[in-house]
Amino acid sequence: MRFEPGKIVSGRYEIKSLIASGGMGRVYLATQIALNRSVAIKILLPHEADPAFRKRFLLEASVSAQLTHRHIVTVHDYGETEDGDLYLAMEYLDGMPLSKAITQALRMAPLRACRISMQICRALRAAHARGVVHRDLKPRNVMLLIDEDDDDDDDGGGDFVKVLDFGLVKVFEAGDQGPGFADFTRVGTLLGSPKYMSPEQIRSQPVGPWSDVYALGAIMFHMLTGRPPFVGATSPEILSQHINKQPPSIQSVLDEGTVVPPELEVIVQKTLEKSVDRRYASMDELLADLRAASRLIAGAGHHASSAFFGPASDGLVDDFVAAFAPPIFALDVDRDDADVRRWNEPAQLGAAMPDLSQGTDPSVTLVRRGPTLELTWHFWLLAVLVVLTAVLAGLLLGRLV
Repeated sequence: MRFEPGKIVSGRYEIKSLIASGGMGRVYLATQIALNRSVAIKILLPHEADPAFRKRFLLEASVSAQLTHRHIVTVHDYGETEDGDLYLAMEYLDGMPLSKAITQALRMAPLRACRISMQICRALRAAHARGVVHRDLKPRNVMLLIDEDDDDDDDGGGDFVKVLDFGLVKVFEAGDQGPGFADFTRVGTLLGSPKYMSPEQIRSQPVGPWSDVYALGAIMFHMLTGRPPFVGATSPEILSQHINKQPPSIQSVLDEGTVVPPELEVIVQKTLEKSVDRRYASMDELLADLRAASRLIAGAGHHASSAFFGPASDGLVDDFVAAFAPPIFALDVDRDDADVRRWNEPAQLGAAMPDLSQGTDPSVTLVRRGPTLELTWHFWLLAVLVVLTAVLAGLLLGRLV
C-alpha cells in the first residue's frame, strides 16, 4: 500500500490510517499539519487509460468545494500529489453510514426515516440551487452523526445528516432541462449505483434535480422496508427493473402486522415515478410533504387519513384543518373533477386506495384537496362553546347595567 501511516501528502497532510476503500478509491484519516486538524483524504485510483479523467476530476472537485451547507460534507482542498495521484481533503466525520444504520435497524421507524430524508432534501436543495446534481446518491454516501440539537421539530431524533461524495456531480444551467447541460462526464459512460439510479440516468438521457428525487425515493424505500425497491442477481437485471417495472408498494414487502403510514407510501411512490413529469419537480416540493408527514406522524401516530398529499403539493398542512376537518384522499381519473371519490376513515382508505403494488396507473393521480365542508364533532363542540360563552357574557353584562 503506497499510502501507509506517516506518509505526507502534498506536504500538507499526514496519513494516519485507512478508513474505507471502494471502486473509485480509498479514504484515509489524516492530519492537516499546519492546523493540527483531522481530515478525511480520498485518494482516487489511477486512471492512466483515461486521459480526460484528470480534467473531469479537477472540474468536478472545484464545483464540490463551492458547496457550503450544514448537511453537505465540506471539501477543504483538492489536487494532485507528487506521484500523480488525485485527492480530495474533506472534513472528518465521526459517524455511521446510513447503509450500516439500515442494516443494524433492519428497517427504520417511519418518523426517523422521514426526518433523515428531510435533511437529505435540504442538502440536495442547496446543491441544486448551485446548479449541481449529485447523481450517485445512495445510503453509503449519507453519513449519520449524533445530533446535539435533537429538540428541533424537523430534524430531531438524534440523527444529523451529512451528504458525501459529489464525485459524480453534473453541473447544469438553471432552467435548462434539455441535452444542453454542461456535463463533465464522458458521453456514453454509465456512472452511478444501480440500486438507486433513475430510469433517465440509466438510459443516458438528460439528468437533473428530478434524478436525485428518484434516488432519494429509492433510499426512503430502503429505509422503510430494509431493501431497495428493486433487487436482482446482477446489476443489469436491477437496471432493467428501474426502466420497465413498477416499484412494489412499501406495504407489500413488509412482514405481516408491520404498517407504514400511507402518507409515506404516497410520497415514496411519487418519487419513484418513471416519468419525470409525474415526480416531485423539486426538493422544495418533496421537503414540504415530508415536513407535513413528519408532523402528522409524530402528532397523530400512524393514522392513514391524516394528510393531503399529491402532485399539487404546496407546503404545510394547515394546523386548524388537520385538527378539525376530516382529511381526504382524492382519486382523480384523468383530472376529471366530476369523478372524485372520498374516504374519511382509515379502514375506508385502506380498502379504496388504488393498488400501488404494481405502481400507479398513469391515468390515476392522488391529488391534494382543500378542507371538506363535512365538519367533525370537534368543530360543532367548539361552535357550541362559543355560543354559550356569548350568551353568558350577555347575561352578565345585562345584570351589571
